[in-house]
Amino acid sequence: MVVRFDARHPVGEAADFAFSAAEAHGAHLRVVRAWAFPAEAVSSSTLAVTEEDRATWEDQEVLRLSDALRAWQDRHPRVTVRPDVVLLHPAEALLNSSRTAELLVVGRRTDPQAVEGRLGPTAHAVLHHAICPVAVVPHAAWQRSGRTDGDPGGTLSSQPKNTANSS
Repeated sequence: MVVRFDARHPVGEAADFAFSAAEAHGAHLRVVRAWAFPAEAVSSSTLAVTEEDRATWEDQEVLRLSDALRAWQDRHPRVTVRPDVVLLHPAEALLNSSRTAELLVVGRRTDPQAVEGRLGPTAHAVLHHAICPVAVVPHAAWQRSGRTDGDPGGTLSSQPKNTANSS
């Protein structure tokens, strides 16, 4: 199984779904973190990015992903996680991953009232071009927040849900 994971703005519902599905099926979970060079690295004043700079930024992304996944890994210790940090557009990274995946999980942040539809560009591309089944998991905090800037705010989106019965 594969899940897209944005360590800067995690969609908790997608991670919850992916970890639970992997655990229920005894599957490994490949966590894809697609990243791009920082804006200052690709400015008109920069002619080339050194390998050392690229490696430094990639190491930062690996650490950021590891830190962001810790809470889900603690809640799902039986799930073997394979982090995959790639310098690609998210849709391209996920489509590459779909070649060997049994299931591809993506979150949906786009405003359901948006003119362009209910899906963002990554989920749209994955649904139309992935080789494996795709689960698009809505981002509940987005729907409750009523915000239109793409960031639901709060901590609901960045922490795993506690599914234990509290009664």
